[in-house]
Amino acid sequence: MYQSWRSNTLLILTFSHPEDCTEFTTTTCVPCSGSSYTSQPNNLLSCLPCLPCDHGKVKTVCTRQSDAVCEPLEGFYCTDHRSGGCIQATEHSKCSPGEYIQQTEGTFSNGSLHTCQTHSQCEDQGLIVIKPGSNSSDAECGNKSSPALISGVTAGLIVVAAAAAVAAVIIFFRRIYKNIKKNSSRSLRERERERESSRSCCFSISSRSLREREREYSRSRSTYFSNQRVK
Repeated sequence: MYQSWRSNTLLILTFSHPEDCTEFTTTTCVPCSGSSYTSQPNNLLSCLPCLPCDHGKVKTVCTRQSDAVCEPLEGFYCTDHRSGGCIQATEHSKCSPGEYIQQTEGTFSNGSLHTCQTHSQCEDQGLIVIKPGSNSSDAECGNKSSPALISGVTAGLIVVAAAAAVAAVIIFFRRIYKNIKKNSSRSLRERERERESSRSCCFSISSRSLREREREYSRSRSTYFSNQRVK
């Protein structure tokens, strides 16, 4: 009988047995229904009912092998913890007129905790405080930034900015120099053209005067010889 019961312990874990074993038969087990469970080997004739949770306060749903896990309602705190959940809660006390809620410095509560929790100590974790903790929220921690890295990045940015400024100044003055040189070359070429034009004009006038003088000399000579013949 004992060996027969031991061989069925794994089945009994999630089943109930409405019929005990006999001298000639083993224990008969049947599955638990949807709203009941058994979490340990047992000799129950029926499964245990699941713990009913208020709407929206189910932390873990009930299964055939485990009970439901509930959370306390808003304004309540848990007074009986069991299996990672809360099976009994008590309403928070309210302060009377002229009183206030005492809260230890360096702690916080987001409204769902039955006791205040200490703010995270970022320095102990090798981190820095990104956002300090308040009465209703925990401190936010972040990775430390290396001072050497920050200095290196800052110096690099300064060097890049200075190089860009110098390059901009060089390009600006180079353009000015090119424009001045271009204008100077243009003016020089224009002056050369004016000189060439002036020289050509003078040469043309001189050549014309010389031809006219030759014609006058030729005419006067011809007249002289004609007069000599008449005489």
